Amino acid sequence: MLPGTNSTESDSPVPPPKKAEKVTFAAKPKGPHARLLDLYAQWRRLTEAEGKAIANGQWPEVNRNQACKEQLKEQIVRATGFWLAKWPNPAQQTAEYDRQIRPILAELVMLESNNYELLDAKCQKARAEQGQLDQSVRNLRGLHRAYVPSEPSLWQSYS
Repeated sequence: MLPGTNSTESDSPVPPPKKAEKVTFAAKPKGPHARLLDLYAQWRRLTEAEGKAIANGQWPEVNRNQACKEQLKEQIVRATGFWLAKWPNPAQQTAEYDRQIRPILAELVMLESNNYELLDAKCQKARAEQGQLDQSVRNLRGLHRAYVPSEPSLWQSYS
């Protein structure tokens, strides 16, 4: 089961993320690029789960998804190296990259951007709430000073 799949609805209104154009894989990819495409599919699933966790305020789940994606980075770099080695001709590398990899990366960038915007909205809301709480504390301290008499110091009681 992927992280973020057993989430509950959040009570705070957050704008829905932009829809990313989903890249689909026709059949199970075969060949040197299969591993790379599989890793990108894993990244997409983790990013989607991360977005749900952000929307629901499940921060431990967000951390788990980010940790998993951090582990995928090294694997993606290695798989990319193997994939590039398949195409010794740079022109052929570029053509295959544009055909197979660029659309997938565009989708992943859009999903990551959506998560960033969602997280930014959550942070702005939290900062606004913190500001309101800080103001309430200042108001209560002012009321306390106005209505609670100050205690005389010990030196004044002995004089």
